[in-house]
Amino acid sequence: MCMKKRNGGRVYRNIFVLFAVFVVVLCVSFFSCGKDGDAADHPALRAPLQGGEFGDALTSAIESEAPKPPAGYVFAEIPNGRIYTGALLLVNFENEYRFTEDDFTVFYKNKPDSYKINGTALSVATEAFGHFNDYMNAFYRETGHIDVLVIEGMRTYEEQRKILDARIAVCGEAEALKYVALPGYSEHHTGLAVDIRYDREEGAYSWINEHMHEYGFILRYPADKEEITKIAYEYWHYRYVGVPHAQIMREGNYCLEEYIELLRGYTVECPFEFETKDGKLYSIYYAAADGEGATVVCVPENKDYVISGNNVDGFVITVTGENEYA
Repeated sequence: MCMKKRNGGRVYRNIFVLFAVFVVVLCVSFFSCGKDGDAADHPALRAPLQGGEFGDALTSAIESEAPKPPAGYVFAEIPNGRIYTGALLLVNFENEYRFTEDDFTVFYKNKPDSYKINGTALSVATEAFGHFNDYMNAFYRETGHIDVLVIEGMRTYEEQRKILDARIAVCGEAEALKYVALPGYSEHHTGLAVDIRYDREEGAYSWINEHMHEYGFILRYPADKEEITKIAYEYWHYRYVGVPHAQIMREGNYCLEEYIELLRGYTVECPFEFETKDGKLYSIYYAAADGEGATVVCVPENKDYVISGNNVDGFVITVTGENEYA
């Protein structure tokens, strides 16, 4: 009996030890769960999902966090190919022109009598053509001169190559590249640039530079910007960028490289606002291309606007009328 009691006591002790070990393991497991992100207290564990409630809540959360355009603006999808079209293209020594199916107008038989042309094949971007005519017509009305001569307009890749080769043959490559861009890197490819010849000694012709910005034109290669443009001063090379951009560039003394960089700092929420001399209000802002097939940008619902690529990395949106969001 004693043996049995001893044996029985040993069994009970063994059972007690096993029970104690079980309790310890259970406690450790319980507190471990609490430490791992309070999993035991997670709402998803407290209450089962009922009939799509979680899906509806998730949809509402996504919709509430989705970006929304400013008041008075909507989203528009712009093909990224449009980076390479528009009046604000930056074509220079490091930004090659992308040849597209641009719209050009031949000067011959389409121009007014207020200026002359050097050949019947000269053409210019249709976007700039009407503004150049207005520019020269105004010059004629003010001065009576009709002898401004357009000597260059749009150039093909092959034409640019021939001009550069001819200049290199005369003065060498280093000197030639001060004035003539490499093929593919010339502003003349865009059709937005015109070279004109006039009597610089005649005082009346000062009107051309004094009023060019009113018609959307700039002197593309000024003498004080050679370090930036990498092109020597060309008093004959005029470039259409449009109003109000030409006026802003003139007031700020910006060359096109500087102006394109400046605009990158303005957004639809905080645009560059400008009033022209005739009282028109403009809001200008930049939208970076997203690198995919298209970019979503904000555009006004009920105002006129123009979108131009910058030929580098995005779009410039120019809105006519005050930006009420700002």
